[in-house]
Amino acid sequence: MKPAQLILLVTIMAACGNGRPALCKEIRWPAQKGNKAPTQRVAIVAKVKGVVLRNGTPWNAHVGDAVCAEWTLACKTGELTIRYDGNKTDTIKAGGKLYTVPHTPAQTTGPIHTYFSIFGRTQSPSLALFSPPHIDDNADHPENLGKVWPDRFVVRWVPSQDKASIGLILREYTPAIEVVDKRLWEKANLDGTSGEYCSEELRDVLRQFRKVEPNGLLQLSLVQAGHHSQDIVFAVLPLTQEEELPKELAVWDKEPGIMRYLGEADVYSQHHLYTEVATVYEEALKFYCGSVDLRFAAIFANRKIGNMARADEHIKMLPDGMTIPGD
Repeated sequence: MKPAQLILLVTIMAACGNGRPALCKEIRWPAQKGNKAPTQRVAIVAKVKGVVLRNGTPWNAHVGDAVCAEWTLACKTGELTIRYDGNKTDTIKAGGKLYTVPHTPAQTTGPIHTYFSIFGRTQSPSLALFSPPHIDDNADHPENLGKVWPDRFVVRWVPSQDKASIGLILREYTPAIEVVDKRLWEKANLDGTSGEYCSEELRDVLRQFRKVEPNGLLQLSLVQAGHHSQDIVFAVLPLTQEEELPKELAVWDKEPGIMRYLGEADVYSQHHLYTEVATVYEEALKFYCGSVDLRFAAIFANRKIGNMARADEHIKMLPDGMTIPGD
């Protein structure tokens, strides 16, 4: 086999064997004679112990890894459980086999679908400020903007390398054509190396703004050396959603294993609380650090909000030679 052919074959095997993520839709891979690529990511590994085979070869599976349609899974020893959206699970024990099938329409929504859908998303620019999340600063399309939960909101940025102070300014967002400075709050002389600032006063400002302008938009500016170095436009979580959010999260409290984290991430994603989505994947990795797919989810979640420094840290933790899909 020629070297170029070997490299391509290894890449395809890494994509299948390590569960490299993709959108939960049909994925068309480069054609290569003798290799059949998966078409769908349909489930995750929920529990695994012992020796597992995938398509006849040993599979070093971890909780959180993706499972593709049209795989033949088998257990030589131990047990394997995979889970789909819709609370469906399949379990095989020593000597058992399972052939995975494409998902049903009922499995195209839910936490596992959300987990797969974040893979390969267009990343935000590399910016210092990432909480509030930088998603789309085009306020003509507020449905694309990230939101903040006042009760838990903390301003976060990539810590500066020097000791220069920074400032934060919160304004009601107005189109560029207007010159009125609707400043609502500001804080100067913050330690740029700290990376975060928590203020009950700021949270109260967010709540009051939501009360007066329930559909309004805000703009937070990070100021360095007297210059506006970054502006982020965002929205405040509506009060009705805030009241329901704890109930929606509580549904997943008693879920076993990794599904608790995927469920919480799904809830936050539905409410455009993208900083919280990244935080949940970070928490999950403390318990399921062996999953390459979960690592990918954390990479893309941090890229989505503009926290490229943290995404790069995760990239360094990937197995040697593994690359990011789409890079």
